[in-house]
Amino acid sequence: MLPTATDLRAPAAAPPPGPPPEDAAGRYAPLQRIGAGGSAEVWAVHDRWLDREVVLKAAHLGLSPAARAAFLAEARRTARLQHPTILAVYDAGQLIDGRPYLTMGRAVGRPLGRGPGVGGLRRAIEALRQAAAAVGAAHAVGVIHRDLKPENILVGDQGEVQLIDWGLALDRAEALAGPPPAGTPGFCPPEQAAGAPLGPTADVWALGACLHVLLCGAPPGAAVLDPSAPPALAAVCAWALRAEPTERPAEGGAFAAALASWLDADAGRDRALALAARAEAVEASAEAARSRASAAEAAASAALAGVPAWADAGQKTAGWAALDEAAAAQIEAAARDAEAEGLLLAALTEDPGCPPATRALARRAAVGWEAAVARRDYSAAARFEDQLRRFGGPERALWSAGEGLLHVETAPPGLPVRLAPLGGVRLRAPGALGPPTWGPAVLRLPTGGYLAVVEGPAGPVELPVQVIRGGETDLCGGSGGALRLPPAAAPGERVLAAGWSWLGGDPLAAASLPRGRWWVPAFALCTHPVTNAEYIDYLNVLVSRGARAEAEARAPRSGGRPGEGAVYAQDADGRFFLAPDAQGDLWAPDWPVVLIDAQDAAAYAAWRADRDALPWRLPSEVEWERAARGVDERPFPWGEALDPSLCCMRESHPGRPLLASIHDFPLDRSPWGVAGLGGNVRDWCLEAPEPEGPPRDPDGQLLLRPGPPRGPRVARGGSWISNAQHVRSAHRHQLDAEGRKETTGLRLARSLG
Repeated sequence: MLPTATDLRAPAAAPPPGPPPEDAAGRYAPLQRIGAGGSAEVWAVHDRWLDREVVLKAAHLGLSPAARAAFLAEARRTARLQHPTILAVYDAGQLIDGRPYLTMGRAVGRPLGRGPGVGGLRRAIEALRQAAAAVGAAHAVGVIHRDLKPENILVGDQGEVQLIDWGLALDRAEALAGPPPAGTPGFCPPEQAAGAPLGPTADVWALGACLHVLLCGAPPGAAVLDPSAPPALAAVCAWALRAEPTERPAEGGAFAAALASWLDADAGRDRALALAARAEAVEASAEAARSRASAAEAAASAALAGVPAWADAGQKTAGWAALDEAAAAQIEAAARDAEAEGLLLAALTEDPGCPPATRALARRAAVGWEAAVARRDYSAAARFEDQLRRFGGPERALWSAGEGLLHVETAPPGLPVRLAPLGGVRLRAPGALGPPTWGPAVLRLPTGGYLAVVEGPAGPVELPVQVIRGGETDLCGGSGGALRLPPAAAPGERVLAAGWSWLGGDPLAAASLPRGRWWVPAFALCTHPVTNAEYIDYLNVLVSRGARAEAEARAPRSGGRPGEGAVYAQDADGRFFLAPDAQGDLWAPDWPVVLIDAQDAAAYAAWRADRDALPWRLPSEVEWERAARGVDERPFPWGEALDPSLCCMRESHPGRPLLASIHDFPLDRSPWGVAGLGGNVRDWCLEAPEPEGPPRDPDGQLLLRPGPPRGPRVARGGSWISNAQHVRSAHRHQLDAEGRKETTGLRLARSLG
């Protein structure tokens, strides 16, 4: 046996070195003396029979009978320990000079310590596990080591582990009966310091102290555990180091099993991380395929642009080839997406909490959820919602609860704000107002739309707000900004405060702006479109001023020349009035005016601006869509679903479709309180159509730029003969600015501030 801690701690009068060991059979040839202790000396010898080097431990000459008996008991005790980590006893006997001896293998390696990096910790934990398993094997045959510390756990270059120094070991009965050994400070359990007998749990405490060294570099008492230590290992360490022996693992095998559980999980974490890394690479290839598909689609559009439908196939071959390339790239992207998802799910089978895998799956689910909600596919959204709950983690607790944060702050500050939820799907009308809140404040609210009523100095101001699921916003639709109140509304108009809106992006509309975020300055919009009665007043003012020709040119008509297909009748003085048209229909005074072109609409706005001393104009299409859709991207002014009873459209009439009064269909009302945006008549807008919509400044703020008097012009809204696609609030009509349609009229807007 190797020198023990007791052997190498020389007594005051150590026996002189004995002669080189000679056994009667001449089996062992002395090579060199390794060391000596109080009761024995250790030699390296050559085993002539098996041609190998072994260690021979021989008792000192002159030992008392009791010391010789103790030496032999130690030899027998050690020989009982059959474990790969414990050096085996090969032989025992008596030398020629009468000294008892035993032979065993020679220990090699370095004391247990943690190497650099996580891998180094894992290797050290595996070595400690093997040592603990050896201690458990000793406990199983009733042997207690009583001197466990990193110096007695040797680790070889190939990871082999040897638990040495059994010089203080005793049978369990002896250990419980006898006094505790001196031990090594930092590795002695509390009961040893109290002088109590030691059982197997004393070895367990020492193993916990060794684990403490691996986790923070020092034994208990000399340092505290690093907060970055793996929590499961820290828990095992704390379990082993409990002051009460009965609260620790019962023996070394239980401690080894706890370390094995962590090692198994850690290996699973490694495999999971590798799978998540592969998934990330596959996702990158899917994104590259999507980029190729977009480029191929753009190339196809360019190749087919200007090619008439009746052209032969030869003129379309290049475009078709690009379309085929785009389709192939889309298929590849879908396949790579499926592969990446499979890898991420496989990572979770290895490590259910693998952070990169759960983050990636949560991100994929969030993208899918947002896309499903945008296209109003609520079945798909529910599936993605379930995935987000499973993979989102604590950072998505707000999202999982179906809640968001609303910042309430006004300028001037301290104005009371009351909120009413917008309920329903078909009719998202405000419910009862809640108690007032004075900002600045942050409210945690269920996700959804609300009507905020701010008690301003000039009266209440209403505005819709959207509480974003798992996110935060403010009364302006942004993040962290104070609501600046616009001037109070005049009769017949609705005031829209400045703020952010997500507009466009409706895949079910016949034609929609790309989805984008716009900052829209404060403006006012008339609650109703201009009626026949109002437009006749305008024409008659022109007549009274001597501008009869201009009035007749501005009057509604279906023909190209003034008077051709006229809707209004005229008296002898040229004044206009309502009379039955060619079909016998009498147009009502409160029907919206139609059959006017964009310049007629702009001329009326200029006349009203002069009359009212207010800067009336036609609305921008972005202002119009913000007024119709609020801030929650609803597809219709009233909510999510379309029914012909809600607005004046093709299917709203039992017989022949006709225009309706501006007061009919009262449910065709937007979150801002603007009426008639879903049906009845379209409204001429300010701009010519652009693919990306009206211009914005670098900060996203809408810029007002009127379109030219001729050419294409945007009109917005559904009409009395519209189908479902054209009633959707994101739909853009592109009309000839000089055209006159029985579906198109005007509504006035003005900038504020």
